[in-house]
Amino acid sequence: MNNGKLVKELGQLLLKARDLCSAIGGRYEDYIDRVLRIPRQAANLAVRMHRYNLDPKAGADNMRFLAGIPNEEKRLAAQNALLTGKSPDTVKISTRQKAEDDDPRLRLEKEKIRLERTIASLSKRLKEIEKELLN
Repeated sequence: MNNGKLVKELGQLLLKARDLCSAIGGRYEDYIDRVLRIPRQAANLAVRMHRYNLDPKAGADNMRFLAGIPNEEKRLAAQNALLTGKSPDTVKISTRQKAEDDDPRLRLEKEKIRLERTIASLSKRLKEIEKELLN
């Protein structure tokens, strides 16, 4: 829980640093890289943890997972599941499954379009190769 609070507080401070950098005309990314020497991805993750107002009771690792869920409704559902005692692996699996359980017809239509594009591209390439072989 303490680690979660610290990461969330870091996110708040990084937002302030971003504002200060823009106020003085400095690059925030340079500040992250050269002064703080932390990976940009970690900095962005801490900022998201603060912006999403994640509950530190979930723990820093779980907060990292929750910050990666862009949909607010799904994120809150996952956070509630974690706080009620479900294991992180169970929550991760259920979160991924919901994304895959979209309308089967829509999923198949998308796959059909993707396959048609692939076939067209491969057919074009095949014709080019056959033409080169004739020459």
